[in-house]
Amino acid sequence: MKKIGIISELTISNSVNYGNKIQGYALNKYLNDNFSEYDTYSIILSKNQKMLFTKFYMPPFLYDMFINLKLFLKRFKKNRTIDLIRKREKTINCFVKKHIKLYSKIVKYNDFKKMDFDYYIVGSDVVWAQNDKTINKIKFLKFNTKKEIKKISYAASFGRDYIPKNNVKYIKEYLSDYYKISLREKSSVKMLNDIGINDVYHVCDPALLLTKEEWSSIEINPNITNEKYIFVYLLGKSSEQREYINKFAKNNKLRIINIPHANGKYNQVDDDFGDYKYNDCSVENWIWLIHNADYVFTDSFHGLVLSSIFQKKFIVVKRLYDVDINNRIIDYLSTIHQEDKFLTLEKDLDLKKIKWDYIQIKKELEIFISNSKNYLENALNNK
Repeated sequence: MKKIGIISELTISNSVNYGNKIQGYALNKYLNDNFSEYDTYSIILSKNQKMLFTKFYMPPFLYDMFINLKLFLKRFKKNRTIDLIRKREKTINCFVKKHIKLYSKIVKYNDFKKMDFDYYIVGSDVVWAQNDKTINKIKFLKFNTKKEIKKISYAASFGRDYIPKNNVKYIKEYLSDYYKISLREKSSVKMLNDIGINDVYHVCDPALLLTKEEWSSIEINPNITNEKYIFVYLLGKSSEQREYINKFAKNNKLRIINIPHANGKYNQVDDDFGDYKYNDCSVENWIWLIHNADYVFTDSFHGLVLSSIFQKKFIVVKRLYDVDINNRIIDYLSTIHQEDKFLTLEKDLDLKKIKWDYIQIKKELEIFISNSKNYLENALNNK
């Protein structure tokens, strides 16, 4: 039986990122369920990944020391929420080990020489994030292998439409021997076209490959409340936006369930926000909370995607004080023609004027998802 190895942003430590986990689960499950002629594994990468330095040189042993020091300091850094976050990490990591078919060990760069895979699929999520100093060689599938392989990207993302000039020649070289290339953001397809990389496909995030029934089959009720509620999953730091949500909840007689400190770091604005602060929320609970909410307020891409799968009344909140990562959200909202749901939550905003047309959304998604499944079918059956 042939083997597929998936390389993505999936991790089993130091992460409270629910989106990271559901995209990893979705692609793994979809391939194993629909391509029985292949044995598919998700590969967890070592923290010390192989980097190409494009602007300055750092000897490999010094780079390894630097990464190990960063991890050490992060582990022991004083944090008002450290115990809470570690408990959440443990809960979320249990999901990965329980639900995702993983390769037998954590993989380092030189391990690929010994591994017996026929295909490598890179994606999804922000596997191809760029800076002007380094490129991650593993996530561009630039490593030596035991035998000839086929390289495919599925819904790979650059995070934002940016490639430093120093990196262009390396990206063109690294992608030149791919069998099929697909990206999650349509705007990034044009970006690759502009540097001479053609035959690039626009496909959906892996979470959309699964039906709402498949997602429902793994959700777990956290038994927090029997009242109607707004589910809030915000990584941003705006107190004004949370004040708006408080007022909206009060006016509509809804409770608020909040995941505090959602990005894994202490966020002061979450201290007094929410009727229910669900600190140790599992991935299964997170799915249930989105599925059963009256409204979802989120600034998370995967929070948005799952809300649309479950046909919820969602509001996508603009992050005001963070690095601009809105391109993936804008791209998806544009795909389903729901751009009016991307808001700053100003005081005078009237949400009663907003409509969620799930007849239209479903129609757009059916075409998008069908094309994405066809892409995988063609890529894995050599069409």
